[in-house]
Amino acid sequence: MGSLTKGRIIFVLVLVAAFSGLGAFYKYYFEPKMQAYDADIKLKEAIEQRLSDLETTFDGYDPAQAVAAWRAQIEPWTQALDSRTGYFTYADWEAHEEYPEDGPILRFWYEETVYNTTQDFYREVQEKYPSFNLYQMPDLQSALNIMSAQAMDSSIDEDQVNEELSRLSIGINACRLLLEAKAGAIRGISLWPETKVDRKTGLIKRTIGLAFTMELGDFAELMEQLRTADNYFNVDALKLSYPYIAYEVRPQIEIEMLLTQARYEGLGQGGATTGGPAVGFGGPGLGGFGGGFGGGFSLDGGLGGFNPFGGFGNQNMPPPKPPKFYERAWKWFKRVVLVMN
Repeated sequence: MGSLTKGRIIFVLVLVAAFSGLGAFYKYYFEPKMQAYDADIKLKEAIEQRLSDLETTFDGYDPAQAVAAWRAQIEPWTQALDSRTGYFTYADWEAHEEYPEDGPILRFWYEETVYNTTQDFYREVQEKYPSFNLYQMPDLQSALNIMSAQAMDSSIDEDQVNEELSRLSIGINACRLLLEAKAGAIRGISLWPETKVDRKTGLIKRTIGLAFTMELGDFAELMEQLRTADNYFNVDALKLSYPYIAYEVRPQIEIEMLLTQARYEGLGQGGATTGGPAVGFGGPGLGGFGGGFGGGFSLDGGLGGFNPFGGFGNQNMPPPKPPKFYERAWKWFKRVVLVMN
């Protein structure tokens, strides 16, 4: 009797386990399949209904003609977007020497290239504009916050080098622009980081802060040159002053300017524009330029008052660290004693 009861218990347990397995199989495998099947049936019916509606609506129309009409509407819009690539561009302002495949150690090549690039530009200034005093121009490597080779660690790569050389090239071309417009002096130059892609316009913008002196007539010609340029330029902010009104000379106007360029990256490439608030006269967004914009950028204070990062928050561009004593000593020893530049 006991063994019979034990057998019944085992039979009941096996039966319960079997039904439990079937229930789990139905719940976690078969039921989701049936739900997906029902959804596919509904989708099939919706597609068939839509196809029937389209056949009724476009009965008697040639599909090729409908497609051609649609393309005729889209093509001008596409061409308009493509035409932006020619106008919204930095042109050759970022062009620089590329690192050769069989070149020397990247860090040494970078140091030599930065030095040669700046020296070539200074020689160009002396040849083309002999009346311009180089002491009226800031040290570009320091003003643009170009990282020195000594400050780079062992993880330096070509992308970082290209970024630094591009920024140096941008600064040099900005100075060329002012020199060609007959600037009397270039007091300061600073480069803001690029903005992110604007999803509405597909544009990436970059702003350059400039402080210089120029005769008013030459400055008017510079503004006309920027207005009629083949690529995009925009003056976001401008301050003109003349503190030497009693002097009987042709006035050199003190000018502070924010010049913005833009390049077309394409729509749907990223988030909304960032990189600082809109700039306007007296607005709170720019704390680094002159009396009308807040404190920081002052012609009266010379380069010592030039604070290109004031008021823009975290730009991921810390101010340059002053070189250490042994770095200055080694640079002097190379240039004076070893004559190695």
